[in-house]
Amino acid sequence: MTLIQLVVLAIIQGITEFLPISSSAHLILAPIVVDSWTDQGPLIDIAAHVGSLAAVLLYFRTETAMLVRGGVDTVAFKPSDDRKLFLFIAAATIPTLVLAAVFVLIDITDALRSPVVIGWTSILFGVLLWHADRSKGEREGLESITWRDALSIGLAQMIALVPGVSRSGITMTMARYLGLSRTEAARFSMLLAIPTILALGFFAVIEIAKEGAGATMVAVGDDSGVLGLLELRDRIRPDARGIVAQLHKQGVKKIVMLTGDNDRTARAVAAEVDIDEVRAELLPEDKVAAIT
Repeated sequence: MTLIQLVVLAIIQGITEFLPISSSAHLILAPIVVDSWTDQGPLIDIAAHVGSLAAVLLYFRTETAMLVRGGVDTVAFKPSDDRKLFLFIAAATIPTLVLAAVFVLIDITDALRSPVVIGWTSILFGVLLWHADRSKGEREGLESITWRDALSIGLAQMIALVPGVSRSGITMTMARYLGLSRTEAARFSMLLAIPTILALGFFAVIEIAKEGAGATMVAVGDDSGVLGLLELRDRIRPDARGIVAQLHKQGVKKIVMLTGDNDRTARAVAAEVDIDEVRAELLPEDKVAAIT
C-alpha cells in the first residue's frame, strides 16, 4: 500500500466519519475506484476510525469527562447522572461488540466488503434517515434519554457493522424515531462511538502488531484524527482552532518520521503547517541542505 493511498484514506475518514454516511463504505470504495490500489482490509479501516476517535474525545471533552466520572461512580456504587450516562453508553455498546465477535468467528467480514452491498445499504438506510428526520421529536438533554432509548439505539448500531450502513446515521435514525432532537441524537451517537471504536481499535492494534504494520496504522490514525477535528471545528464548534493547530502539526511530524525525508506528499498533508519548519525540526541541518 502506497503512502498516497494512506493519505487519501485518512482524508476520506476524517471527512465522512462525522457525516451520516458510511465512512467504512467510502474507505472500501477508494481502492475500487483507483485500479492501481489494493484493498487495505478492515484492520486499516479500524485504524482510521481510531484517529477520528481522538477528534471525538477532544470535541466532546465535557461529555467525555462525564463518562469518566460515571465510570468511577459505577465502581463506587454512587448514584449520579454521570453514572446513568455511563451505564447507558456501556449497555448500548454491548450488542455491537457481540455481533462483531460473531462476524470474526464466521469470517464474513471480507464477504460484506462488496460494492453491491454498499450500494443497497446506502440507499436503504439513507431513506430511513430521511424519514426519521421528518419526525417532530424535540427531546433535549442527556437526562431525557431512557433505558429503552439507549438499548434501542445500541441494537440499531449493530447494523453498522455491515458496510454501507453509517454508524452515526443508523444511531441518529433510531434516536430521531424515539423522539430525540437532532442535536441530542447527534450527541448521543458520537458518545456511543467512543467505547465501540476503542474496543475495535484495541483488536486492530493487536492484529496489526502481529502483521508488523504499526507504522501504517499510526500514519492513517494521526491524519484522520486531525482532519476529523477540523471537520468538527468547522461544522459545530469554532473555538477549537488552537487545539487543531497543535494536533495538526504533531500529526504531520509523525508522518514525516514514519515515511522519511524524501517524500513531500506526506508533508503536503499539512496545508496549515510550514512543511520546511517541520522538516527542519526533524532532520539534521546537513541533511536538510541536501534535500533542499
